[in-house]
This record gives sequence, C-alpha cells and structure tokens, in this order.
Amino acid sequence: MDDAIVDIPSFPGEGLEFEDVTSVFANASLGQSNSGSILYDVPGAEYREEMDPEKVYFMDGFTLMDAMSAFEIGEPRLDTGYAGENPSEPLNPLTPLLPEEVCWILDRALAAEMEWHSGNMLAHTVFTLTYIYELGAIDAEYLSDYVLEEDPRRPIELVIGVLGPYIQGLLKCVDLTWRELQNNELIHDAEDWQSDKCEVPVMEGVPVSFVIERLQNVANFIEMSPKSVPVDSSPSYHYADPYTPVPEVWRQPLHARILLRKTLVEIYDMDVGKHHGEYQNLLNRARECLEYITSEPDIQVPNDSPARAAFDPYISRRLNTFAWALDQFFLDSTGYKWSDIVAVVKKAWTQPTPPPISQIERKMYKLVIHGAKSSWLNPPRRRRYLMKSVVEWHEVYDLCVDIADALRLKPDVQDHIASKLPQIISLFRLEAIREIVLAGFHLELYAPEERPHAYYYTATVVEAHIECCDSLLPLIAQGSKPFQEMTSHRQVLQALGALSNAMFLITAPLVSFDWDQTRPGFYRRYKWAYRPDYDQIRTPPLAHPDLYEFMRLCMDLIHDEESSPQIHIQFAETTLKEILASKNTGGWADQWMPERLNFIQGLLGVCSQLKEVPTSPEELDSFDVRSRLKWDPTTVHPWFPAVLPPT
Repeated sequence: MDDAIVDIPSFPGEGLEFEDVTSVFANASLGQSNSGSILYDVPGAEYREEMDPEKVYFMDGFTLMDAMSAFEIGEPRLDTGYAGENPSEPLNPLTPLLPEEVCWILDRALAAEMEWHSGNMLAHTVFTLTYIYELGAIDAEYLSDYVLEEDPRRPIELVIGVLGPYIQGLLKCVDLTWRELQNNELIHDAEDWQSDKCEVPVMEGVPVSFVIERLQNVANFIEMSPKSVPVDSSPSYHYADPYTPVPEVWRQPLHARILLRKTLVEIYDMDVGKHHGEYQNLLNRARECLEYITSEPDIQVPNDSPARAAFDPYISRRLNTFAWALDQFFLDSTGYKWSDIVAVVKKAWTQPTPPPISQIERKMYKLVIHGAKSSWLNPPRRRRYLMKSVVEWHEVYDLCVDIADALRLKPDVQDHIASKLPQIISLFRLEAIREIVLAGFHLELYAPEERPHAYYYTATVVEAHIECCDSLLPLIAQGSKPFQEMTSHRQVLQALGALSNAMFLITAPLVSFDWDQTRPGFYRRYKWAYRPDYDQIRTPPLAHPDLYEFMRLCMDLIHDEESSPQIHIQFAETTLKEILASKNTGGWADQWMPERLNFIQGLLGVCSQLKEVPTSPEELDSFDVRSRLKWDPTTVHPWFPAVLPPT
C-alpha cells in the first residue's frame, strides 16, 4: 500500500494565477475604491471608520429578506461578479455591424445557451447578451427607413433583420426548454425558475409559428442577397432596399447559423413520440449546420469591435432595473414607490392564490420603457404604437381591478394609494387614447362627418381622466410635485374637455344618420378599440367608444334648444387664464415650462377664434360648418379649426 499511487483530484482552479482581493473588500467597507477614491457615502459612518460587524446596508430593490432567500436558493442576482473600476461599454443597439461580427455574436450566444443547458444560471449565460433588452429598439416595425452614411459593408438589415429574429428564436428556445422540464416534472419549484429568469421576458406569449416564420424569412433574405457588395459606391447609401447585399463569403455562414436556430426551435417544440421521423430529420439538419459551422475557422473580432458590447458579463447587477424603473414611474406620478405599494398589497392579501404582482410588473415594464421610446417616433408611428398599447394597459387594469376587489374589505388600506391601482393605470391608458384621437386631427385623418364623434369622444375620455384624478388627489401629499403636476394637468384637461364639447356642438350638423354609412366607418376608424384581445379580458374597458350612445345623444341635440358652445368656450378660457395667472404649469415642468406655457397660449388662441361662432341655437342652425371652419394643423392648430368670415 505504501507504494500505491493515489490519484488525487486536482484542486479547482489549480494552475491559475489568483489575485488577493482582500484589500478591495477592506476599502469597500470604508466607502473607497482600491485607488483611494470615494465610492459612496456609507450611511451613518465616517469614510475611514470600519463598518460595524452588526450593521447591515441595503440597496434599492434588494431587501434583507431577498438576501436571506438568495443564500438559501442561490439567487443569481446576488452573484454580480467583480467588475473592477472599468465598467462594460454600453450597447448602442443600432450600431451597424459587419457580417463576421454578427456571426461572432450568434456563435457566442449559442455557446451561452449551451452553458445554461449544462446547469449555469441564465443571468450568467444567455442573459449576458445585451441585445435581449433592446429587442424593441431593433424591431423593424418601429423604425423608419434607415439611411446610413457609413461603410456600405455594414447594412443595418444585419441588425434589425437578422440579429433581431435570431434573438427572438434564442429566447423562445429558453421558453420551450423550461416548458419541457416543467411538463416532465423535472422542475418542482417554480420559484427557482422565476429567480433564474430574473423577470426577463422570454417570448412566453409569442407563438412558436411566428418565431419560426421570422427565422425562415431571414434565411430566405440571406439566400436572395446579391453576390457582391458595392464597396466603392457612394458614401451616402440607402438600406431600405430589402435586398441589401451580403458578401458572398458570409452568406453561407450566416445562413447556416440562422437555419440552426430555426431547427432548434422546431426540435424543442416537437413531440418526439408523435413525429419520430420528422424529429430525426430535424436532428440531421441541425447536425449538418453544426458540422459546417465547426469546420470553418474560428471567427475573431478586434477588441475595439462594437460586437464586443453585445455581451455584458456583469449584467446580473442590472437585472432588477425594472423595479427601479417602476418605482420611479409611480413616484413621479403619485408620490408613492411601486415597491411600497406592493408591500401594502402583500401584507393585506388573504386570498389563497398570490396577488398578480409579477404579471403586472412584466407588462408595465414593457409599457413604460417602450412608451418612453415611442416619444422619438414620428407622429404616425407613435399613433400606431399607442393603438397597440391601450389594450395592454387594459390588461394591466384588469389585474389591478382584481387586487382592488380583494382589498375592498380591508379597512386599513382604504386610505392608501394601493386601493386605487385601477385609477392609476387608467391615467396612462386614457392619456394614450386621448392622444390617439387628437392625433387624428393633427394627421388630417378624419372625414368631415367623423369630426363630431372625435370631439365627443375626446370629451368623454377627458371626463373619465378627471374622475381618476379626483379619486387620487386626496391620497397624494399636498404641495408635493406629483400633487402639483396632477392638479395642473387636471386644469388643462378641464379646458380641453370644454373645448371638445364646444366643437362637438358646433360640428354636430355634420353627423350622418345613415346607419349603413356611419356604422362601417366608425368601426373602421376605431378598430384599435375592438381588437379580439379585449374578448379575453373580463373587466369592461373604461371610456370605450360607443356608437349607439353617440347617435342617441345626437338625436337628443336636435330637440335641445338650450345647448350653447359659448358656455364651454368661456369656461375653457377662464380656466386657461387661471393657469397662467397661478403660474402652476406642473410640478415636473422645470426647463419645459416655456413649452407648456406655449401650449396653454395656443389653447387660449383657439378660445378667441371660436368666439366668432354664433351663440343662439337659431344662428347656429344657419352656421355653415363646412365653409366657415378651417382645419389646418400647420397654420391654425393641430386639433382645432379657425373660424372663417362668411363669404
């Protein structure tokens, strides 16, 4: 036995050069970086006073309970790695890339996915691909024609038309993998998955067929691409052409990688027992693609390549950014953090199933981020985005109604903003609806007979918005910026609603009572409000367009001899002058105060114009709306007309 050779396993990391980082932690406890610069102000302690061993410091979005749970179940967001003093370069998702750079990204993304399959956390593998968080930015649906004055060898289609669909396929593979594990009872604790997932959407609600079709379209695009790139072409190069060339040398490598991803999605989605032959064919195709990719030399990109910003190994420290975003969003709107509202809801919750907080957060994060980005879209695209968003806001509203109903019998939360979650969500949905309708005037979409309903519906939406403000204002701290903002906004809404009511009364003679003509036009104009998605939601939508109610009101106006638009115009003028006199343009106006004042002055100008409209019902009946009113968003007002002198 003494002469026996014992095979002792090597120590993990043997042969690697380790660096003693004790000083880094010691300096961090003093609020300093390793170079001596101040990192942060340690609460309740001097910079050079060591931390009390009994003391605990917290960071936003990560509580003591989260920390305790992290040690117990292995929370990936706790292990953020050591980034040193040189943070990762931020990603500009619309930076054009060379074909080889795209191939390099696709290869690393596939490698990260395989690392996840081998047991590593998503936050340390797949989710290090930063394009995952920028899918909205590289979605061709929200981009206008992209004109690039750079190297024509970097067509933008490689980003928005190749990389984007590939990442969708990657995320769908993650979704399908987890579904398979769950269906086969290989995952018993859904909380472990939610922790690993870090609240990042993985295309759960997107049909597999949609993802496969997009990947097939990408493969077709690459195959149809011309065989050469006009390298010596003009520096001003237009890439809106769907057949922008890809160099011949990179067409097959790109095609193989896209086809491999498409095949993986199909494999993960297929029932092996029912389609064994087809499953084997897919495996053979995937093997052929992989053999081709591995037979080619490894792709290398220089250190200064923009492709390197596509991966952030320290992304896990940013994966709870959504909580910060929602906290700030609610803080600006109501004066309450979202996390504080959630804490109240969870404390008061007594239902057998948990509150739908995670569903609300996922949907709202998407709405908040994409809503902010939509401000940079041109008016038609922004209007189309808003038309898609209103049903998503209603989905959130429906979930919040469930919470409010459950809290209705809890007297200790009746005076807390948490009981008003549906009204809070309604603020944002009604604002989107109002902008959709008024943008129709700005974009000159309405036919003359459609204008009366547009003004009537604007007034209806504004009235619902004011009611939501009235229910929330008593719960917001008086004098706070959210209180000032909502109060000012309410006054502007009152003036806008009054002007819309006045315009409805003025333009009512344009309404056609031919039901066969009015009904199809109405549902065509407001098709965004009657999408099939609404049929899947239990709660009726607030302030929905109602043609029957509108036509009934128009019939009543025929016999109403007391309605006068001048009453509404005078009220609007008085309200707007009060805003200017009080100089309260909102708590968050700051440097945008001049723009808000110009907006209010513009509405005052509308009031002055509409004073020329007759006041008595008799004179109003003889008022020729078609010849006396002029809508011109460039020279008059985006939403309201000018009154022309009689001819």
